[in-house]
Amino acid sequence: MTGRVWNYLSGYVMIELKGRGLERFVNRAAQSGVPLWGIRRTAADAVTARTNIEGFYAMRPLLRGTGLRARILDKRGLPIALSRFRGREALLFGWILVVALLVAASRFIWYISVEGCDVVGEAQIIETLAELGVETGSPRSATATFDLGGRIMQSDSRIAWAGVRLEGVILRVSIVEAAPYAPEDAGDEPGSLFAKKDGVIARVLVEGGKAKVVAGDAVFAGQMLISGVIRNDELGYIVTRAKGKVIARVVYCVSASAGPLLRLPARAGGPEREMRVSLFGYALGGAEPGREEAVVGRWRLTNCFLPLTFEAIDSYALVLKPTQASREALEARANSLAEGAALAQIPTDAAILSKSSEAVLNDDGSVTVTVTIVTEENIAELRGLDGN
Repeated sequence: MTGRVWNYLSGYVMIELKGRGLERFVNRAAQSGVPLWGIRRTAADAVTARTNIEGFYAMRPLLRGTGLRARILDKRGLPIALSRFRGREALLFGWILVVALLVAASRFIWYISVEGCDVVGEAQIIETLAELGVETGSPRSATATFDLGGRIMQSDSRIAWAGVRLEGVILRVSIVEAAPYAPEDAGDEPGSLFAKKDGVIARVLVEGGKAKVVAGDAVFAGQMLISGVIRNDELGYIVTRAKGKVIARVVYCVSASAGPLLRLPARAGGPEREMRVSLFGYALGGAEPGREEAVVGRWRLTNCFLPLTFEAIDSYALVLKPTQASREALEARANSLAEGAALAQIPTDAAILSKSSEAVLNDDGSVTVTVTIVTEENIAELRGLDGN
């Protein structure tokens, strides 16, 4: 396959050899280094064959004194096709430039379509993609669509599912929003605000009721923060619906382990050889996802006003196999797992104050990473007056 492509790119001729002693002449030509292929006998004293242009001229001295005659039946290949555009080089150059630009442009994302938005804004999804390194103009080959959906879901608790797919130069994002939580409307029914989780109070904003904590207090989940019971010396106890915010510093500490083996991409089977053409530095046809490529040969077409380069590529299919990983790779994987689990617990409106991690090498070769994130968030939730 590679030889046929190269012969077309360099050009070749179809010739007819006629006379006696054809077999002897063909053997002599082969020994002299004249490339001949596609040899077919068309008569008792005639054969047709193909050879490149240099081979045809090298054959002429060998024909002297043999009584054989050679004539060109047809000329084929890229140089022959280009020669037909002599005098119209500008037109040819324009068409090739247009094709090259179209092919080059097809390797990038030029439009992002978001479907399923109602509560979550389309602009927010596009901004999230940009934070993940995917935006208009990003290379298609560098866009891991299988991973983007999960990362978009993690960015907003209102997204129940997200899927991403590539259709040509269009990146389509489909989301399904979670059903909004609609608590029963208690109207003005009396109640108190209690802590949803442990934390250290940073500030208390009371809109109704009586504060039971002050800044600096350490509270535990279930502790009353703002009471709906107000004392009045004249009327006795008055009950109301507590309102307000209690901002506290909350610590999230999550551990995750990885190793000692990681499922990493590895070559499966032997290589598949292919030819690739580059024009103006852009490959006409990109790498396939899930494959590893190695360049085994590179040639530039000479005597051509266009910078055409040809590469022989060995392409290997990749599969995930358990592989002994370095400590750095294990730490990175464990840190990603721990951080993802911690962020999944943090409300979207929380402010992250600090984030740290600590890695420990275990006896079995695995690595455990503990991620600690400190946030500032509203921990108050409305319950009954007695907390029920």
